[in-house]
Amino acid sequence: MVARSHGPHYNFSKFIASCKIVGKVKPNKASREDAKLHYSLMTETELLSFLAHYDFPDLELDNSEQLDKSPNHEPFDAYTFRINDKYVYLAFYQRSNGLWIIKSFHPPKVGDKAPSLSHNPFGVLRGLIS
Repeated sequence: MVARSHGPHYNFSKFIASCKIVGKVKPNKASREDAKLHYSLMTETELLSFLAHYDFPDLELDNSEQLDKSPNHEPFDAYTFRINDKYVYLAFYQRSNGLWIIKSFHPPKVGDKAPSLSHNPFGVLRGLIS
């Protein structure tokens, strides 16, 4: 997988506004599972409602890339923000048909916002084998 870095591709506010409209945003399986595991957002509906109504403290663009492994080479944007004392890495893109896809919703894996190994000692191993 090769990623090429670019500026932001999408308007974050438009993505968030779409979370309020049924059928406009679809989290992939991994993002649904991570939202449940790490942030107690148990269903797709809870995740989308959370995104639609959250204030996003400390929101920062993490990266904006285009994946070569994607069949249509869709660009995606990734942001980090805070939920209480936990940070979130949120990545999403929009398909040509207008549907938004949430591809990631998990703790950051690298950088100063990543959970420390003292809280998750085997987390680094998960990154090596995935």
